[in-house]
Amino acid sequence: MVMPNFQEPLLARTLRYMLYATAFMPLIIFSQYISPFHFGKVVIFRSIVELMLVGYLLLWWSDRSYRPRINLPFWTFLGFCLVLSLATLTSVQPYMSFWGTLERMGGLWTFWHYFIFFVILTAVLRKQEHWLTFLNCSIVVAILSAIYGFGQKTNSSFFIGSGGRERIFGTIGNAALFAGYEIVNVFLALTLFLKPDTSTRSRWLYATQITLGTLAILMTVVRGSILGLGVGFAMFSLWYFLQT
Repeated sequence: MVMPNFQEPLLARTLRYMLYATAFMPLIIFSQYISPFHFGKVVIFRSIVELMLVGYLLLWWSDRSYRPRINLPFWTFLGFCLVLSLATLTSVQPYMSFWGTLERMGGLWTFWHYFIFFVILTAVLRKQEHWLTFLNCSIVVAILSAIYGFGQKTNSSFFIGSGGRERIFGTIGNAALFAGYEIVNVFLALTLFLKPDTSTRSRWLYATQITLGTLAILMTVVRGSILGLGVGFAMFSLWYFLQT
């Protein structure tokens, strides 16, 4: 579907750059806190989402074309949050179910922020280049997170978790979660690398993530993730050759 030409409102442009900023959340580490890899990321992310919500409501009120995209993913995500809300009301620990814990920073409150983020993301990023910029930000952050993980194999105090550890966890704080994060970005990079209209400069970026991300996943020593990566490469290769 081709979007008509329009002058993007300043508020929409501001929201778009705030969305780009959220892609950098994986790099946030509160080194002096009880949960250095999770607390800071979620608190800052939720704060940005709450600011974006105010801006988005003003944008929607002034320009109805920025209304939420009501489709199957929208209803699926909304249904999940509503079921989670019901589970929270009937929980044996409703306080913890609502707020989560300092270690993981989950809970119903955070998941509703994810839903609001999804609504704003799909309503504001209206062009292919908007999405490409957002995905490129994510890939750059994944590269930096992988490099940070490599530093955890050293004895440098700059890298939290360093000391020649056997399993790296990058800026995510958990080897399995870090591996999953890198897998997503490896296949994002692979998909964009194979696009016919991708520039040579961008292909270097994507090749860097594919290489460093794959190496980082192997260094997490998470067997499920390594197996998933291998199967993913095999299935992706099969799909690609069937399409060509």
